Amino acid sequence: MSLPTVKPSSPGRASGPCPTFTRRRWLSAVSAATLAWTFGGCSLVPRAGGASPTTVHFINSGTEPAADRPSPNSPDVVKKFEQEYPNVKVVRQWVPSNYPETLLTAIAGGVPPDVAYLGQSSLAEFVSRKVVHPLDSFIQSDKSYNADDVFPVYWRAWTIDGQRQGLPWQGGPFVLYYHTSLFDAAGVSHPTGEWTWDNWLDAAKKLTRRNSNGPVEQYGTTTYNWAYWVWSAGGDVLDATLKRCTLGDKPALDGFQKLAEFAQAKVIPLSSQSAGQFNQFVQSLFISRKLAMHIANHQAGTIPGFYTSEVGISYLPKGPNGRQSTFPGDGYFMAAATKVPEAAWDVLKFQTGDWYRRYLFSHGVGGVPALKSTAASSEYLDAVLPRSWNEFFIQNVTTCHPNPPSPQWIEIDGILSSDVDALTNSQMTAAQLVADVVPKINRLVGS
Repeated sequence: MSLPTVKPSSPGRASGPCPTFTRRRWLSAVSAATLAWTFGGCSLVPRAGGASPTTVHFINSGTEPAADRPSPNSPDVVKKFEQEYPNVKVVRQWVPSNYPETLLTAIAGGVPPDVAYLGQSSLAEFVSRKVVHPLDSFIQSDKSYNADDVFPVYWRAWTIDGQRQGLPWQGGPFVLYYHTSLFDAAGVSHPTGEWTWDNWLDAAKKLTRRNSNGPVEQYGTTTYNWAYWVWSAGGDVLDATLKRCTLGDKPALDGFQKLAEFAQAKVIPLSSQSAGQFNQFVQSLFISRKLAMHIANHQAGTIPGFYTSEVGISYLPKGPNGRQSTFPGDGYFMAAATKVPEAAWDVLKFQTGDWYRRYLFSHGVGGVPALKSTAASSEYLDAVLPRSWNEFFIQNVTTCHPNPPSPQWIEIDGILSSDVDALTNSQMTAAQLVADVVPKINRLVGS
């Protein structure tokens, strides 16, 4: 198979150094990434007059799905795409690790994709580097695209500087999973939509059980991401200019203080493991019924062994500012340096469109969709989890709170993570946490 020919991007598109970046260096940069034709081997109808199909280069995070897994290479998907866009050919490259860094390196090196996957938390950084093509002109001129079909919170997450910077794919809220049998055995009422942080802490204390020697054998709850405590308390991370950290303001401090109360009550599991390992640890605790309540997203519910008939689902407990779920959404963007914007737009529409999402859900793949039409479909509602659960996630989409559009958001989260670990291990007070992180974040965002 011949490798795709990729034209260099226009100068000045990306900030940072632009080394000589040959096709060989690109392949080296992505290491074990697999190259494949997205709609591999299909015979595409040429343009009228014998013109060659337009090639769109598409970079995706992860590894190419196996042949028996639903993907853009699946025969039904190939057929549908050929019917809708017979003059477009797509080349897909898979990046198995260090995705944002590898993608930025490729763009800076003059071999940008036309379309690429991106997590929403990285969007502001990419926009700040001027490597993203805003999509408003395509959305407004394309009568076949229904922007109103996208849930408003997804547009908020993908809108920066007043322009829509990509098409959202999925995301969705976090919820409170709980074991009904453990609640019943402890004589504790099940969670409701009216639960406050105090109700939650009181239940967690009653559901935490220790053996005769003192160690915990059943934990009450997990406590979720630090941003939930800040936003639900009425605080924020940055001011409107994105140049000043506001975690020292009283609402944010109150949120951290309430989180500290859960730690002091010793109702939460603790670990010195990395974030990914800790998530697996608490999931295993919940599956083995050694954890009564667990805050997690839609994906957690699909883990083998997680769902049983006695597992319930409820709302996030409310803080002074209501419930504010974090929003780890993802989507796709068009590169600013693309030479084939119209074809890239067609590929974006298909990749994030209702037909392809329904196809994936009909094969048991997918999270909480960005499109209202997909969310109302039987393919989504009856996929993997109980219909009532899938409906519940859609009902709670309005609780999602997108990250602020700061190019330094991932670094900000990193600054906070170690101190929040110290807070939940009772090694630091809320006031000490704030005193430590605020100057660091101010130096970062003010530079």
